[in-house]
Amino acid sequence: MPIVAANMVFDEEKNAQDQLIDPKEKDRRIAALGVSYFVSSRNKNSFVIVLSKPASEDMNFSWIAFAVDDPNKFEGGEQVILGNDLIQQGATSSATIN
Repeated sequence: MPIVAANMVFDEEKNAQDQLIDPKEKDRRIAALGVSYFVSSRNKNSFVIVLSKPASEDMNFSWIAFAVDDPNKFEGGEQVILGNDLIQQGATSSATIN
């Protein structure tokens, strides 16, 4: 079973007059759409990125997938929240990359 990480990405975009669109404006527009996504139907040959609703414009994703034996093995540890970050202290994990 592969481990898959996917992120929505936005590259520079130009308007009809061939001028760059302000990235902050595009960020606001995309955020207002309220589209969320997740990775589903993983197998050794494929996976699916599922959108929470139909997109009104093209959405680009950057992704990486790699095979790991026993990818969900985490043991022990204490969860500590520092600011907005969740820290897993004392956790051990094991995985073998194929």
